[in-house]
Amino acid sequence: MSREDTWNRLLRFAGHWSLLGYGLLLVEERASRRVIGEVGIADFHRGLGEDFDPWPEFAWMIASDVHGRGFATEAAMAILAWMEANFAPELLVCIIDPNNAPSLRVAEKLEFHPFGEVEYKDKPVLKMRRFAPTR
Repeated sequence: MSREDTWNRLLRFAGHWSLLGYGLLLVEERASRRVIGEVGIADFHRGLGEDFDPWPEFAWMIASDVHGRGFATEAAMAILAWMEANFAPELLVCIIDPNNAPSLRVAEKLEFHPFGEVEYKDKPVLKMRRFAPTR
């Protein structure tokens, strides 16, 4: 990323934490100490409709060279447990490229289910949602 893009991303991350009390966290591979991705909850203001936009959006982005090793699932489950204990949202949403098999597997493990397909930035994405577990 350019210096400008990096700065804007940092500001977006800080804004989420200061305004909402949640945001994205970095995922680090313990053995190498390398940052391999981001996982968390955000409000990206995507404009995808009333069935999507009002809800917290769950996101995970993990480096492709470590796919299949459980990093996304482990980090996402930890964030979900924290979110449910502290905020207890009735619904979380996410978007996934329909051809992104690794993310679709993670979404299934996290109990996200598709509820529509839309175009976002000129590409098709699945809108997915996860209802809060019943206690």
